[in-house]
Amino acid sequence: MGTILELGPKGNVFGLKVTVISTSHKKESEAINKVGADYFLVSSNPEKMKDALGTMDYIIDTIATVHPLAPVA
Repeated sequence: MGTILELGPKGNVFGLKVTVISTSHKKESEAINKVGADYFLVSSNPEKMKDALGTMDYIIDTIATVHPLAPVA
């Protein structure tokens, strides 16, 4: 969720729905209340990640390490 904190409110200004994806629930309150995200997903929850398939048009990836980009099977 690092640098995305600056982008969330801007997306809402343009009428976009903003979803923050994080590895744990620790940042959920900040994402919803401070950033203004519409939705929050925990990436380690495969059921919720699967439910989110097809709900996003664009993804801005701010993870600063090598990680898999394959879709959830």
